[in-house]
Amino acid sequence: MIYMSLDIDKWLKMFEDNEEKVAILSKKQTARFNTTQVHSKVFEHKGQAIEIEYKNVKQMLSGGIFERMFNQFLRPSLAIEFFKYGHDKVGTFLESPFV
Repeated sequence: MIYMSLDIDKWLKMFEDNEEKVAILSKKQTARFNTTQVHSKVFEHKGQAIEIEYKNVKQMLSGGIFERMFNQFLRPSLAIEFFKYGHDKVGTFLESPFV
């Protein structure tokens, strides 16, 4: 049996160290977000959702990133790079004159 853990606070600090903004939503905002039919349920830490922003692109943390870390053994630092890469692609698309 393998036991794994993640210090969420340290991991969120790593996001900030990589020029990404971290916002902790209130419990009320989190509940409102989770009841919207359009969105899937977000990851909650102490009952609050976590929003990551990089290059004006915002994304909520969801269970998928943790599935990659714990089941596919993706290092937490690489998960941060994964977010940055996705945000770079979306940001480039949104800055395109064709949008």
